[in-house]
Amino acid sequence: MKVKCIVDCLVGDSNNVIYNITPNNIYTVIGIEANWYRIIGNEGEPYLYPPQLFEIVEAGFPPNWKKTIGKNKEIYCYPPEIDRIGFFEDYFDKKEEAIAIFNEIRGRFCSGGLFGGQEDYSGDSISNR
Repeated sequence: MKVKCIVDCLVGDSNNVIYNITPNNIYTVIGIEANWYRIIGNEGEPYLYPPQLFEIVEAGFPPNWKKTIGKNKEIYCYPPEIDRIGFFEDYFDKKEEAIAIFNEIRGRFCSGGLFGGQEDYSGDSISNR
């Protein structure tokens, strides 16, 4: 899935949060967590961003991604290698295994290999979390 930043994130939001993404840039969504998009921002880190900062320019995820719906109807969607609770906590805590896994995933995103054979997002392929 690709999204375009539609707001000036460098001035901050109503909570004075400044997002490290650039207006009009297109970003690849590397996952969805509780409806927020996980995107590699301008600093090169995989942060979560609220969806209202973006418009979708290319929908769909590879068919092997795990898609689930939480108790409150929130959506989660990740490649199978990083679809586990706590993965990004481990990454930001600088645990070597998580960093190695993410760097391999990042390499596939950058080469375009993770998006071969996209499918349109479909509720039929979502399970309950």
